Amino acid sequence: MNSVEITTELFISEARHKEIKASFGVPKQGDILLTAIGTIGEIYVVERDNDFYFKDGNVLWLKGFTTVNSHFLKYVLVSFVESLNKMAHGAAYSALPIQRLNAHRIFVPSPAEQEAIVSQLDSLNAETQRLGSLYQRKLAALEALKKSLLHQAFNGDL
Repeated sequence: MNSVEITTELFISEARHKEIKASFGVPKQGDILLTAIGTIGEIYVVERDNDFYFKDGNVLWLKGFTTVNSHFLKYVLVSFVESLNKMAHGAAYSALPIQRLNAHRIFVPSPAEQEAIVSQLDSLNAETQRLGSLYQRKLAALEALKKSLLHQAFNGDL
């Protein structure tokens, strides 16, 4: 579901992690992290309760969902962010303030409907990626054929 893997490029001590966790909490399974400044709209759903920490004022941390499937919300946010990016086209600086996100209202279907929607969108996403990969391979094959034909033409082999 997440398109980008999180890497562990920076570490804090176990003691510091425990201190932060006790004071502020840390992301848990089902929470969503959303980039909100610069390149807005990179969305990550926390899949496991692995210990990790982020320190970035450019990331919104959405948590505490009780009636909303995190993956359903991710799809809703993708749509919302796409519309924001279209409006911000050409701007030198783009941002998604938490107030703007809080003002965005969505329809929340039943949990069973959310699951069905997520399942269908996941299937469509997988098929889109498969077709994109196939398309890229076909483009590469056409480029190789073009080069081969040009080479044959310049050598008088046609």
